[in-house]
Amino acid sequence: MTTIETLEGLMLVSFSVSWYWSIAKMVRTKMAAGKSLYFVLMICFGYVLGISSKLVAWREFGDLSPLISVYGWNLLVTAFDAVLVVRYSRSTAQSPQYASSVPLPAGLSSPPVEPIERNAN
Repeated sequence: MTTIETLEGLMLVSFSVSWYWSIAKMVRTKMAAGKSLYFVLMICFGYVLGISSKLVAWREFGDLSPLISVYGWNLLVTAFDAVLVVRYSRSTAQSPQYASSVPLPAGLSSPPVEPIERNAN
């Protein structure tokens, strides 16, 4: 393994550890606050491109980089994160205590407000 591959591998491992922390926090809080599904899917696409580059290099040069397994693992972890974002975004949207964090339908400037009953005393 070359120095370039070692550095690339360390970069991938640091990304992987970051995803573990992110997933652990989401599972613990059961909230996907601050997470964008499109962002996570774009990162998945980046890992697919990384795998593709290793496969093209294998076809052209006959040497399959062991980093392809790290790219594959990170793709699986990131895809799992995307599943959690979808799951916890839906449960958060259905929870009344988090209603203010739910995006409003087009045309509404603020959520409907129920009148407050006041005591005559």
